[in-house]
Amino acid sequence: MLVSCGNKKGASPESSSVINKKKMAIVLVDVYLAESALLITSQEGKNTKAYTILYYNYIFEKNEITRGQYIKSIRYYSFHLKEMKEVYNDVINKLVVLHKQHRINKNSEE
Repeated sequence: MLVSCGNKKGASPESSSVINKKKMAIVLVDVYLAESALLITSQEGKNTKAYTILYYNYIFEKNEITRGQYIKSIRYYSFHLKEMKEVYNDVINKLVVLHKQHRINKNSEE
């Protein structure tokens, strides 16, 4: 994940630059799927730098956010652990649903 160090206070929850919890979960699902694809690409011996830029730019565009908003939001949630836990519970639930859908689609093709 693209993250940089920040101050301990993080962004204020009222800040328009902090992505709300529901949207942040969607963004993080996209990030984890992209990171999985990058890992596979790397294991194939390919350079992932260009793919990383493409994937993250796509994620930001798709979710109508900026890189700055993403980084500020990661900082914010890093210092607001109760909210981060809620976000990650949603991420896990979304990934489980995607996994089940993939298994169903895979089984129906066989």
